Amino acid sequence: MVGAGPAGLSCASTVEGRVLLLEREKTPYENISCAEWIPPFLDIPCIQKTEGMLTIYPGGEKFSPVKGKVIDRKAWQKNWLSSLKCDVHTGEKVLYVKNGRVRTDRGEYRTEWICIASGPGRAIEGLIPQKEHLSAVNMRFKLVKPLEYTIVWFTEEIKHGYAWCFPRGEMVNVGLGMRGRISSMIPRVIEFFKKMGFIKGEPIKITGGLIPQEEPHPFMEQKILFVGDAGGFTDPLTGAGILSAIDTGRLAGKLVTGSISMEDYRKELNKTYIPFIRRRKKRKEDMEEQWNYLKSTVERYWISIFPE
Repeated sequence: MVGAGPAGLSCASTVEGRVLLLEREKTPYENISCAEWIPPFLDIPCIQKTEGMLTIYPGGEKFSPVKGKVIDRKAWQKNWLSSLKCDVHTGEKVLYVKNGRVRTDRGEYRTEWICIASGPGRAIEGLIPQKEHLSAVNMRFKLVKPLEYTIVWFTEEIKHGYAWCFPRGEMVNVGLGMRGRISSMIPRVIEFFKKMGFIKGEPIKITGGLIPQEEPHPFMEQKILFVGDAGGFTDPLTGAGILSAIDTGRLAGKLVTGSISMEDYRKELNKTYIPFIRRRKKRKEDMEEQWNYLKSTVERYWISIFPE
């Protein structure tokens, strides 16, 4: 098992004692670039429930009653990792994967199954590289005034992406994902949410990451599986990926343990995530093509998918 994010943890906990988990970071739960929002039905402790989403765009504002909750991903992943009943090697970098062999900076392993959950933009020799993604930055601020909903801001300057402001108790996650030079837009995003009165001062913490924009690719030869962000199981439109990471990791674990067949594994992915993400990718591509008409584009491709 390569990677100790939600997908890797989900797979490892499903397989339990019959897995070796390799993670390049010594503390993989420390530098997570994520707004930390999840659907309300996921059984994960939350910091705060959210009552809706406010979309701000060139056409004005639109509130959608999309309920959810914001979690503490660091605490959640740290606790999950410590509870695993398997061998865990942190601080061990995977260099090469092929034909049931995994070579790291500490040695080499042989195995029947290899499950890749190393996140987006992986750079492991022998694997198909991910080429299409958005750059993302998440910043942690102290929340100045109460906020019971999430905020998403679309502007032409944040090319093919959006900025966010997601409350988490006394703190708030502020960030953006986009194509192009993201560093030039960070001060603009901070200033925007300062003017709204939700933040002030400098960020307490800044983390960067990538948001996959490719179609799912769950398989390679020689029993190599890809799950979570590494497998392209991220919503290209919204950037959401925690739920799909947990689900695809668990499903891969069932396949590895023989609880389900390869045929059933393929059927399940083809019934749920693969067609959904392909539809969302097409919607995102159409949105990008019409970015110069952002008012109507946001209304047609973003606001329309959320309930009134």
